[in-house]
Amino acid sequence: MNIALTVAALIVASPPANVGAYHPVTVVEDDQEIRRAVGTKDDGTFVLGAREAEAPREVLARYLDKELRYEKSTARVRTLRRVLASRFGYFWHCGGYTRPGGRYSFCTMVQGGIPGSNLRTKRFPEIFDGGTYVCRCHYSFRLDAIFWLECNGET
Repeated sequence: MNIALTVAALIVASPPANVGAYHPVTVVEDDQEIRRAVGTKDDGTFVLGAREAEAPREVLARYLDKELRYEKSTARVRTLRRVLASRFGYFWHCGGYTRPGGRYSFCTMVQGGIPGSNLRTKRFPEIFDGGTYVCRCHYSFRLDAIFWLECNGET
């Protein structure tokens, strides 16, 4: 067993000592807001429970680690590393939606220091710039995995 890899895995998966920076997930409940944010036709929306709302954040490090192993683009690798390094400082807003094949969560992740953003409302923040300060992801409950993540400036 490689002790260095085990220690590294624990560090990646552990929240920081400054838990004050670990913000609770805001659950977006308005179905029109969720439909607008998802941006494509879905079967429906649902209100996430507390455990469901936390699920995408809990698997983020695992997703980033996997993506970093296979990503070829140096720009994308740089973006993923920035997200990994600052993952505990994001405000998360998540809303549930359904499609054939399962239930999903759409989430935005916004770092707290963006001027003009109200990060405590139950709406997805509207921010038009920000690099890795603003990211969006889709999470599958069936797979227990994030299957898409994008940060501003990548589109």
